[in-house]
This record gives sequence, C-alpha cells and structure tokens, in this order.
Amino acid sequence: MHKHCTISLFLITIACVLPAAVLSQSTEAFKKKGWPVPAFDQLEIIEVKKIDIDGIEVLQTSFRVRESRPVLKLEGNRTCEFRDLASYSIGSIPFASKGDCYAFGVDPRYGKFHIGAIYPLRFYDCDGDGRFEKRSSGVSGVVVPKRLKLKYGPPPPAKR
Repeated sequence: MHKHCTISLFLITIACVLPAAVLSQSTEAFKKKGWPVPAFDQLEIIEVKKIDIDGIEVLQTSFRVRESRPVLKLEGNRTCEFRDLASYSIGSIPFASKGDCYAFGVDPRYGKFHIGAIYPLRFYDCDGDGRFEKRSSGVSGVVVPKRLKLKYGPPPPAKR
C-alpha cells in the first residue's frame, strides 16, 4: 500500500552559521528533524519532465524563485539564496530537491551584492516521512534513495 503525502515547505533562515568552505567541498550532513528547504508551493513552475535515474523513471519539476530570500547564513555578514530549484519524485512520492545557492554579502554603503560563489545543494527524504534529513553539497547529480531503488528499480542481475 502506498503512502501518499503532501509536503508544504517554507522558506526559512537556518539558525546556524556555516563556513563557506563547508559548502564548497563535497559533504553530506544529516539532521534527524530535517533540513529547512525552499517552499515549492510558492514558486513558478518552469518545466516538468520525466528523466531516467539508475533505470528508474523520475518526475523532475523545475522551478524559478519569484522573490529570492536568504536560506542559509554563512560566516560573516553573508547569506546564501536559491534562484532556480528542482524537485524529484517517483509517482506521487517526493524524495529529493536540489538548487544552486548563490552567496551574497551586505555592505553598509552599497547594500547586498553577489560575491561570486555558487553552492550546489541537494536535500533527500531518506525514509519517506516527508522530512529532508540528508543534505549534500558539491554533488553534481541527484540519486534515488536505496529504499526507492529497491521498490521501483530494475531487478538485480541474476547470480550465476
């Protein structure tokens, strides 16, 4: 029996301060309560298409952020904001979201300015509870979690 869920997410500023070096490296971080991720219900849909990831048909929905807001606080007086985002689902089961986070600084004389850094971030719902417990940075592609690969992926090759 499939469990259907609706996810309503909010643009939230994360309370912790992250060194920029942490996001520029390929890292994974887990948070049991889930990472705050950008709200997809407040975004403009650009494209919906079916893609293949590891032999599994995945629905990729691309979004454009209408009004960019800080999502991550970096060290110093800098923030990271998403511009374009995508969500990934198999059937009606969302399992990942990704986006490029653009780093901005604030100068008291000139206001907000882009500092040139862009950090690719991926968020994964590892157990299907609607929370995105895993965050990956510096990773180029989205992967299907093991729980969904086992259920929807091609059968493993026969042992000889």
